[in-house]
Amino acid sequence: MTRSKLRFFFKNVSTRQIILKNTFWVLSTEVASRLFKFILIPYSARVLGPEQFGMFYYYLSLAGLFYLLSDLGISTYFIREYQKNPTHSDTLTVTMLLLKWGLIFICFLMSLSSLISQLNSPHFFAYIVCLLILFTDYIKKSLNTLLNAQKKNEVYAIFNIFRNSLVTLIGILLLKLSGTLLFFFTAYLIAHLIDALLYIAYFKNKIPSFSKFNTALIKPIIRHSFPFMMTALIGSVLVMSDTLMIKWVLNAKQVAYYQSALRIYLVICILQISIINVIYPLLCQYNTVKERVASMIKSGISMTNLIYFPIAIGGILLSNNIIQTLYGDTYIQSIPVLIILMGCLLVNGTSSMINSALISCHFEIKNMSISAIAMVINIILNLMFIFKFGIIGIALATLISRSLDLVMSTPILYRHLKRPLIDFKSHLKIIISCIIMGLCIYQLLQNTHLHLIILISIGAAVYLLCLLVFKEKNLNKLITLVHKNILT
Repeated sequence: MTRSKLRFFFKNVSTRQIILKNTFWVLSTEVASRLFKFILIPYSARVLGPEQFGMFYYYLSLAGLFYLLSDLGISTYFIREYQKNPTHSDTLTVTMLLLKWGLIFICFLMSLSSLISQLNSPHFFAYIVCLLILFTDYIKKSLNTLLNAQKKNEVYAIFNIFRNSLVTLIGILLLKLSGTLLFFFTAYLIAHLIDALLYIAYFKNKIPSFSKFNTALIKPIIRHSFPFMMTALIGSVLVMSDTLMIKWVLNAKQVAYYQSALRIYLVICILQISIINVIYPLLCQYNTVKERVASMIKSGISMTNLIYFPIAIGGILLSNNIIQTLYGDTYIQSIPVLIILMGCLLVNGTSSMINSALISCHFEIKNMSISAIAMVINIILNLMFIFKFGIIGIALATLISRSLDLVMSTPILYRHLKRPLIDFKSHLKIIISCIIMGLCIYQLLQNTHLHLIILISIGAAVYLLCLLVFKEKNLNKLITLVHKNILT
């Protein structure tokens, strides 16, 4: 590979190149890390069984509760402020890091108090390892914030891929030695500690001197970060409350069934996470140029739904095949949950893009209020549905609350930008292509016994062919950009 091509992947040159470079690296790390987990999670679910597998995610959620206030919205605020003057941000950087590290250490000390509730648990030592994993992970997340602000996604990508490959390798080896929850958590801890050494080596001479720490900045940072804190807090509560409520009301096995479907859904969400991570710093940088913000949002939504819509339709039709292929007949109760979560994909891409744009345009208070309303609705629906519908009710509550979030947030951004946010012509082509693909998959399911991979391949081929026939511009644009800037 020539030096100019290497420069494309490792240097920030122009806005378009930064978007392409960071998209490549974020997608690479997310695809690779989720692929490794996609190998590890089904294997561990079979080895551990529903009871221990459910306890794994219950412990992560329980320990995670103590870290809800570990950020206070500082990361999101820091990324936005860093874009204003990146060459004179040493004081802000050091203050942000030391403030976050202090909060994380306090949260870790608080988490130790939860050990009392696990004294009689057969998985007591596994929970201790879980607490150590979260502590090291949150320390590294603070450094990832700095990488994101500097648009150095390639560094984070390399670290993340390395760590997840280690987790998968060590996890499988230790589970073969002993199929216990303690050994599974230990695999994660070993990988995180090795990864932490890499972070120390990389940042050793890159973090500004701690003498630049400015106590006078702490109050303004916390005050301005409050809306971001509430939004992040609400998001974390939404994620954790489902798992905790299932364990407390139902049992650990039901946690395993719900999490089995949720893991598949989260693997698919890599595109949404990748695009948001790339576009958000740029939205902050150009937030005063309404036309540019609208253009990025419009393109981001179209690109996301170009992939999410067919995956949602295919996932619904193939849910039975997917669960049985990955987890086996033991996890058959995960199928209806997966169907509902696939429905969430129809709103997720658009909702995440709208929420990121609202924050970048300084509508964090309104975004926080909407998220709070959605959280309250989600919890109320959880309580209403879980006793009658079980984990299916939890998934339904998620779908309804996220749909309402989108309905409430879109008009606010539209009134601010006064420009269309959705390319309806493009979406019509996508929807028609999805319908044709869905009919094709349905007929194959009814009349053949093809393997899941073959069904997915045929469905993807039919969908892409329809987009090419309809001359979908976003597909052509994506192919052209990749060919021009990466392949050549």
